[in-house]
Amino acid sequence: MVNINVIIVNTNCSYSSTFMHFIIKSGRSLLFVAFLLLQLQAMAQQIQILDRKSNEPLVGATVRVAGEEEGQISDPQGFVSFNLTEAATLDISFVGYERQQLRAAPNESYTVFMTATTQALSGVTVRGYETGRPLLEVPAAVAVIDAEAFNRYDESSPVAAFNTMTGVRMEQRSPASFRLSIRGSVLRAPFGVRNVKMYWNEIPLTEPNGNTPLNLLDIENMGNVEVIKGPSASLYGAGLGGVVNFTSPKPLPQDNRVQLGYTGGSYGFNRQTAQVNYATETAGIQLSYVNQSADGYRDHSAMDRETIQLLGYVQPSEKQEISVNMFYSSLDYQIPGGLTAEQFAEDPRQARAGSASQNAGIIQNTLNFGISHDIQFSERFGNSTTVYSTFTDFDNPFITDY
Repeated sequence: MVNINVIIVNTNCSYSSTFMHFIIKSGRSLLFVAFLLLQLQAMAQQIQILDRKSNEPLVGATVRVAGEEEGQISDPQGFVSFNLTEAATLDISFVGYERQQLRAAPNESYTVFMTATTQALSGVTVRGYETGRPLLEVPAAVAVIDAEAFNRYDESSPVAAFNTMTGVRMEQRSPASFRLSIRGSVLRAPFGVRNVKMYWNEIPLTEPNGNTPLNLLDIENMGNVEVIKGPSASLYGAGLGGVVNFTSPKPLPQDNRVQLGYTGGSYGFNRQTAQVNYATETAGIQLSYVNQSADGYRDHSAMDRETIQLLGYVQPSEKQEISVNMFYSSLDYQIPGGLTAEQFAEDPRQARAGSASQNAGIIQNTLNFGISHDIQFSERFGNSTTVYSTFTDFDNPFITDY
């Protein structure tokens, strides 16, 4: 309905009657235009887009005639208007919903229910916290790094990947000397890491004195990493700043391969890798070798590390698994020592006086070997037994004066 208000003003103007006639005539024209618009709207084809689950209108859905580039966008009530002169196929799409097609006839209205698409995200299972549980169900601050995260950064060092975790800080003093702080908990150690307990495939890496030679491990040995932060780390012992669990990926039948790799860089950096994977439905074995060496930027800062890793498992039954985990690491890296401000200004690449003559550095050969037996009696009850041993030959020549 169109309301027209006509106001008559008393005036002596000679053309006032003509002005009133114009207003009335214009009002009739407006009524005709409004009536025509109502008729066109009645002839337009109404299509409403709704969510199948909630029956709520979808605002911003796109409806276009198949084959055409331009289309209509649904309004806040989910409606789209079309004027079809003949039957046509309509293509209906909306972000996060399955695309649909509708065969529409002229002068017919339709209601289209769209189904939201679902995508299952891969879950993260924490093995280091009591039992294997989904990450969202673990009542603790746990950070996880997978093998892909390590591959995003420089493979010569795990520092960049570790520093992506909140509350975790890793520093590298020498080419193979690391410091690890979890939520500010740091104890000074002459070498290695203290106050953090570490495990490799459920075999303790931390020595009885609390020191962990993290520099023995290569990224190839680390695999997936779980870091338990805060008070929950007391599950592994009192007075700990945190716990780090390294888990090597199990060789699978669909991943049988022989892989070789080489990386070269400045200052004499060389890295060679070799890996063999072979597995069946009930057993598997993995053998990997990594050699990484570098001359270093400073004098007397070279390093050379070789690691050999052997992983194997066999499943006598569906509920049992026997696994063997072994790695051997031979590490030799030099320590150039600190410089004064004057020495640094003179030559930042020089080593501290006496470091080279004393051959200051770390020479360490370690063999870590363990056998584990896992049995699952039921969904809620199981047992894991591990027997392991570690052999280390360590030499640390250093300067004793101040």
